Amino acid sequence: MTLQGRKEPEIAFVGGIPMPPPVRPVILLSGSDFELGYQYFQQLVEIFGTWVPSHQWGAPYYCRPIHRESFSSPERAALREWESRVERFAPEWIEILRGMSAGAMDAGITLTYDDLLAFYVLYEELCPLSGSRSLLAHSLSDADAVVGRKMACSGLAAWGSTTRGGKLVCGGNGDDDLGYFATTVVVFPETGNNFVVSPYNVPGFGGFPSHPGMNNKGLVHVHHGTGTFDLSKWGYTVPRGMANMHILRFADDTQQATDMHLGYPPEVNYKEGNFFADVGGEAVVIESRNPTVLRRAGYMGETDFLYHTNNFQAKELGDPERQEYVPHGGWLNNRLEETETLDFTAWSTSRNLFMWNMLHNYAGKVDLDFVQMMYRFPSTFRHGTLEQADAAYLDERGRSHQARIGALGNSVIGIALPDRGDDGAYYVCSGCATRATGPAMPTLHNYRPGQTYSFYELRLRSSPRTLAEAALDRARYDLYDANSALSGLNYLESAPLEGILDTAKTEYLKGQYYLNAVLSGRVEAQRESVAQLAKATRAFTRCQVYARQLCETIVSPPSKPEDLGLKPWLGDWGQWETLFEEG
Repeated sequence: MTLQGRKEPEIAFVGGIPMPPPVRPVILLSGSDFELGYQYFQQLVEIFGTWVPSHQWGAPYYCRPIHRESFSSPERAALREWESRVERFAPEWIEILRGMSAGAMDAGITLTYDDLLAFYVLYEELCPLSGSRSLLAHSLSDADAVVGRKMACSGLAAWGSTTRGGKLVCGGNGDDDLGYFATTVVVFPETGNNFVVSPYNVPGFGGFPSHPGMNNKGLVHVHHGTGTFDLSKWGYTVPRGMANMHILRFADDTQQATDMHLGYPPEVNYKEGNFFADVGGEAVVIESRNPTVLRRAGYMGETDFLYHTNNFQAKELGDPERQEYVPHGGWLNNRLEETETLDFTAWSTSRNLFMWNMLHNYAGKVDLDFVQMMYRFPSTFRHGTLEQADAAYLDERGRSHQARIGALGNSVIGIALPDRGDDGAYYVCSGCATRATGPAMPTLHNYRPGQTYSFYELRLRSSPRTLAEAALDRARYDLYDANSALSGLNYLESAPLEGILDTAKTEYLKGQYYLNAVLSGRVEAQRESVAQLAKATRAFTRCQVYARQLCETIVSPPSKPEDLGLKPWLGDWGQWETLFEEG
């Protein structure tokens, strides 16, 4: 059966308006480079229908069609320049884009190869965080920008003496208004490493910045890493999403990843950094490529951990005339001009201090539960109301908002426990992990319908089938836990929650239906088999999330260290601002 024969997408439409899925959908890709692209767009249409994947997305519902009826001669010349950089440094993406175009056309969406190349180029160039312009970008207005007004992230990696058992654990979150229709993509290519990433938007496979990402050699792309958005020159390079996914596919460790990143042509993203870690205990934050500045554990007193947000932390990269250096927090602007200028130094400093204190003060205690607790630790504000905190934000240099890494601006949270083999674990939360949190800075709020505040688990196995089966195993255990938790309540307590359990059960059975279609041999063609396994995985991950949501409704999950039996941090949870005052 072809996709054209399927009528209803997986997401809901209300009054003709697409509603974001409460659980970030999983896409599975397997085969040649062309097949990866073809399957990607076919599965996008299965999930979202034809309308969502055919538009560029910012905050809902700003969008413009990806397809353009024509390109001018200068624009085509510019596209060929971009294409030549991709062909040299990430050549697999040429065939992936061709496969995307074919997959889209066969699903009823008119998209050419040049449409898609232009989309990823413009995503790079018209991003408000970039000062770059090429001939292609000059032909369009700033109103055509692909991304939203604010986009920032946090990332951490801990290993050795900082973690329980010494194993690497990484966390990365996107803080943006792009992730409402985003996906998590797991790739099983014919050549290179298997890997999983969480792109920001649709179509996001190949888009900036797609983190966290993890491959089956034990390498994690933790965070895109940057300290400035004032980029003073432009030129032709490799779009960052393609560059980072090329690294995950072909690099086996942090050193190889670093060499690859520094070897890309600089130009547009010439200062753009990156953050990599691997299971061998190597980790690096590339704070800048020009000049090359690398930060490793120990630079600021870290022992077996690193973290990064959106300001410079390397002392040689700041501007002492207009910035103050906050130990463990990085460079903070002396004056905040306005919230719309994308000055991230204030809330970056706050998030950095939070991660430093958590990872430093609880050495030897950090594991999956601990990192999930960090994301549930709520962002708050110092004043009586949010209106008062927003009004004081500029004058107080951001201290009116006590920003942690978990906040209302989270579009996705990913936690990676990598493995040099087929047992890497990857946990995804769609949006923030606790309802109790607040915004980390003025106006950066995300409110998703049907939000669950719960994680699902993927295992980066050796094939789409074994990955789907691992998702089934996890769903089975989560369902048991949910059923047991509900059985301990009386009727009046349990009745309002029965619907959540029934939703989890329904997804469990749907997943088994799709999986058994492959296991029984009813579906044999590779494309359809991968599509069915992807649908099964999406169902099993939804089952996991709803089962966990039920358990976490009955017993609140840990949101501070003492909930894990650890000592309270600083003893007074209301004095976040003292970290600034004490330097």
